[in-house]
Amino acid sequence: MCTLRTLLPEFFGKCLVKEEYRRYHKIAQSVVLPKLTPDHYRVYVAKYHNIEWEASEAILLFRQTICLAEYIKAQDYLSGFVLVGDFSDANLMNYLPKLSILQCKQIFNILMEGFGMRVKQIHIISKSKLVDGLVMFLKKMLSAKIFDRLKMHKSIEDLYEYFPKTILPKDYGGDERSLDTLQAEWIDVLSSDEYLKYLQEMNAATTNESCRPKDQFSEHYAGMPGTFRYLTVD
Repeated sequence: MCTLRTLLPEFFGKCLVKEEYRRYHKIAQSVVLPKLTPDHYRVYVAKYHNIEWEASEAILLFRQTICLAEYIKAQDYLSGFVLVGDFSDANLMNYLPKLSILQCKQIFNILMEGFGMRVKQIHIISKSKLVDGLVMFLKKMLSAKIFDRLKMHKSIEDLYEYFPKTILPKDYGGDERSLDTLQAEWIDVLSSDEYLKYLQEMNAATTNESCRPKDQFSEHYAGMPGTFRYLTVD
């Protein structure tokens, strides 16, 4: 994790969710649901809205995801994650051309390798005619093993086959608090002085790569998408 913070610093640093992320929260709502699934997995829901945004704003999504992951790592006990990406109200043409496969691979590598996140399933909701383009994007972004866990849905009701309504937000026909309420609660948690102090301490844990012997430099990190590879020329 320390190596990842050093090699990919743009994903880390201060995360002043309440002050600096108001614009992002109009683009997407991303929350971790309060209740676990019956087999003890935590559900992460990201609902994307039909709003114009710039490609440069994608980093806000990635940084808040890291901020959430740091909190979950410190405070929660779970078997892994089920991810839900809801594009039912979004125009995919506002998203696909602006999302970088490189950055998406990097953030997934941080979550999987750095935080040790286990992904049971990924659910995508979209009735767009461009959904095939989204599937191709995800196929390039994800490993074959994770891609095989992808479930595509045309309606919210399809989720009932996989999740009890008791854990789903009201927006999805469930009994849990609404996405607006859950997001507001998460913003308060991630903006608390206690958590920001903890996050600062975690972000300070980096490596001095100049001290790493070249012949011992891990190929896993050297070959990580978006970083660099060592090239020795005699």
